[in-house]
Amino acid sequence: MNIFRSILALFGACCAVSLSAQPGLSDTVDLKISSSELHQKDTITITDTVYVTIRDTVYVNVPAQPSRRDLNRQKDFISRTPVFAARTNILAIPILNAGVEVPINRNWSVGANYYYPWIWRGNNTRSCNQLLAFDVEGRYWFTNDRLPESSRLLGHSVGAYIGGGYYDFERDWSGHQGEFLNVGVDYLYAIPLFRGRIHVEFEVGIGYIYSKAKPYRYIDGKCYLEKNGHKNIHWVGPTKAQVSVVVPIFITRAQWKGFCSKVIDLFKKEK
Repeated sequence: MNIFRSILALFGACCAVSLSAQPGLSDTVDLKISSSELHQKDTITITDTVYVTIRDTVYVNVPAQPSRRDLNRQKDFISRTPVFAARTNILAIPILNAGVEVPINRNWSVGANYYYPWIWRGNNTRSCNQLLAFDVEGRYWFTNDRLPESSRLLGHSVGAYIGGGYYDFERDWSGHQGEFLNVGVDYLYAIPLFRGRIHVEFEVGIGYIYSKAKPYRYIDGKCYLEKNGHKNIHWVGPTKAQVSVVVPIFITRAQWKGFCSKVIDLFKKEK
């Protein structure tokens, strides 16, 4: 009879623990039952594990898809090709020098530069610096073939040039004047600004200059050449240093197709 009462008390305690447990938590209940009718003290430990699943909602901002017009405009901007580029050297007098670069293909281009910093002598001026020069060049661009057509005339390049001109340099009423010939090679690096609408070029060159200088003296408003004073000047070393602002002129694929179609129509009309 005592054993039956102990079992009944144990069953009641287990039912009370099951009803008191809350869902969503992990509870560990230590149940100790002591009975005077039992000959020894018994300890019973009941462990229960409850698995909790947490659900949450995540909101993701998806950008609006561009319109077809914007996509076509972006495609034309990427596929545009420079027809030529005009530049000026800001290390010299920017207004009095100009150049042009024409790309032949992705890697080759030809160009020409013209310098006219011809500063006339003022009244009672003891010095003057006058220069008239030009040069033509061919250039190879290390352009990656994977880049778009708009990346022409950008990056690293090497070139060869030949040029010449006339000069008149005077100081303290005496100076030299004459013609010169210049040949050499150069290195140029161009970077884009404002999404490629403007380029900035950094260029240095070395080469050979030959000139036949004529010394003279300036007396009473007239130049008198010195007899037997001609000097042959030979120079090998740095011959060019430029920081140029370049404005490329682009044409898109659609504009090129329209131009070609107009030319074809013109030839058809003439026939």
